[in-house]
Amino acid sequence: MYRTRCLTLVAAMIAGAFTPAVAASASNEPAPSYAAAPCPKPNIPELGPSADLPSGITCGYLTVPEDRSRPDSRMIRVAVAHAKAVSATPKPDPIVFLTHGPGGVAFLDAVREVGAGMNADRDVYFVAQRGNYHSDPQLTCPDYDRFADGTALGLKFAAPSTGAQNLAAVKACRDKLAATGAHLASYNTVENAADIADLRTALGIEQWNVYSVSYGTNVAQVLLRDHPEGIRSMVLDSVSPIDQNLLTHGWPAAAGMYQAIFDACASQPKCAAAYPDLKAEFTAAVNRLNRTPLQVTVNDAAGRPVQVVIDGYTLAWLVTGQSYTGPSGFATIPSMIHTAAQGDGREAAAARLARVAPPGLAGYGLGFGAYCREMASWSSTEDVAAAGKAALPGFPDDVLRLIMVPGRLFAECAAWDVGSATAAERAPIVSDVPSLLMGGAMDGVTPAAWTEVVAKGLRNSETIAIPGAGHDVIAQSPCARSMMDAFFDDPTRPVDRACLNEITIAPFKTP
Repeated sequence: MYRTRCLTLVAAMIAGAFTPAVAASASNEPAPSYAAAPCPKPNIPELGPSADLPSGITCGYLTVPEDRSRPDSRMIRVAVAHAKAVSATPKPDPIVFLTHGPGGVAFLDAVREVGAGMNADRDVYFVAQRGNYHSDPQLTCPDYDRFADGTALGLKFAAPSTGAQNLAAVKACRDKLAATGAHLASYNTVENAADIADLRTALGIEQWNVYSVSYGTNVAQVLLRDHPEGIRSMVLDSVSPIDQNLLTHGWPAAAGMYQAIFDACASQPKCAAAYPDLKAEFTAAVNRLNRTPLQVTVNDAAGRPVQVVIDGYTLAWLVTGQSYTGPSGFATIPSMIHTAAQGDGREAAAARLARVAPPGLAGYGLGFGAYCREMASWSSTEDVAAAGKAALPGFPDDVLRLIMVPGRLFAECAAWDVGSATAAERAPIVSDVPSLLMGGAMDGVTPAAWTEVVAKGLRNSETIAIPGAGHDVIAQSPCARSMMDAFFDDPTRPVDRACLNEITIAPFKTP
């Protein structure tokens, strides 16, 4: 499921006036508006004080129509956190931060990015995005999370019985959210981007800079295509092209990351000696575990024993998922593959538990809304399997029929029932706005090569692959962050890439 993407930051970083209220009643309010509100304290109760917003941040709500195509649409509220520039003489053009997901927790980005100094000389606005945690309505499903990161841990992922239980949990989630009156089809990228455009207008900002990561790059592309006014410059980090289907490209993207890991291991003498046939060992392990999964008991963070099943799909998914953790996660991949191939699933099970996040944080309304309307409706299980077989011919067919990252999205989307995006909604962008596109050379979710796909329509752009980095490059690479800062300071000048030459691949874990 997509929750892997939108909750990675939560797992890594491991109420108040923003606790979602009942959604606003139907209204004919003609224009969006913004109003200040107290910031949530605690910010994320499930994560404790470490996730609290830094002092000096202010908050508010953008009120917009839920469905702009309906004059009688009810109004919803999108939460916003505003970090003022630290400098006494800030630059006049702020940054708007478009988070990952779809369904990510933007106010956690605020914690990380203020700590990293993104607001050193510019104000930064962190937008929760419609339906997400802190916004109103808050379209989350704690019960589904408890299944996905609880019951399902002890089940073979690829088993039809697991799929049936997963689908029942998704249907229950949908029924619960629909019963609140939410128009689920309105939680999509076109409406989301319109919210961002309305925020700039409501705040009276003449020009701003757009930073986007992962799904946020989809929002940024639609924003630039449909609402280009006021955009001074744009950074796209870990790029997902809006005219390219993440579902059918999932296995090829993962395959590229696998090969990058195999090549990097082969280039390190200790890793090459410890794991001389890593690629063949990985393929054999996926096949063997698909037939006979490992059942492993490991302790969770609280010291409680948890049974985790590692099957072939789960091992492949875990390796791909190390893209989110970056160099520290990459360092463990050869050892995790080798030990699992030898019948020891403890490292893989520990990696699976590390991906568990508290229930109730993922914004499933926007998550399913975007994935189902904009991707699943334009592809099929057969498309996914064919692309997977071409990229990974040694993998078993029943593994490749599952989607890398979102899992069983086609069945889930049939239950979610929000229709299909139009061809116009998926049309690529063409623009002269200065843009910097960065991707991690070891990203198995949104490969660095995808920056080139989007850059074709950006006539004033640069693309940069960050060596040794995975998904969300500014979080993993000081070099990437410094290039982002330099670009925002002067987007008319080519970015100095000298720091790329100083990046080295960390040693892999060996016995």
